[in-house]
Amino acid sequence: MNGAFFFNSLSTIGRFAIYTLFTAGCMLLIHGSSAYAHSLKKDGVISAVLHVQPDDTPLSNQPTEYTLFLHDSSQRFSMAQCDCTVRIERDDKTILVQPLHLNAQNTISGTVTFPHEGAYEIVFQGNPVVQDAFQPFTLRYVERVKQNPAADQQPSSTFTYSMVAIVVSLTVIAFCIKVRYNSL
Repeated sequence: MNGAFFFNSLSTIGRFAIYTLFTAGCMLLIHGSSAYAHSLKKDGVISAVLHVQPDDTPLSNQPTEYTLFLHDSSQRFSMAQCDCTVRIERDDKTILVQPLHLNAQNTISGTVTFPHEGAYEIVFQGNPVVQDAFQPFTLRYVERVKQNPAADQQPSSTFTYSMVAIVVSLTVIAFCIKVRYNSL
């Protein structure tokens, strides 16, 4: 059986059902995914990529580990010669300031707990302890913090939309089957 023949042999209601299923599937893919890419920030010769755990999706009231992969194209940067800090801001208010340090893997990392869901600005700032040891830098990242599911037991809006799409799709399919069998 040819796919085009099958589709053309369907009634208008059958085609509507297929379009509805396709649309519902697209909605689930669009609204159900939350993948964020790492972004490269640059200030002069200093550039860096920020990675946060868990899975680049920080949750409120849960410790979030961050790692900053820093690169100095002039190759003059040294953590030992840096007065480096991370500052967390929300709504133009500073929530946290702490010094940066190297971890066991020789990368810049730390832990922060975001108190609420929403957008936060993470500012990494570095100034040389010895003048002209390297170029001072300021790198700004915006992180969107999600509500911790453990703190909110209500279903998410994505889940609700998904369930509505599934129920509507199943209702349309059932209606199409009923109409099809009643017309025979």
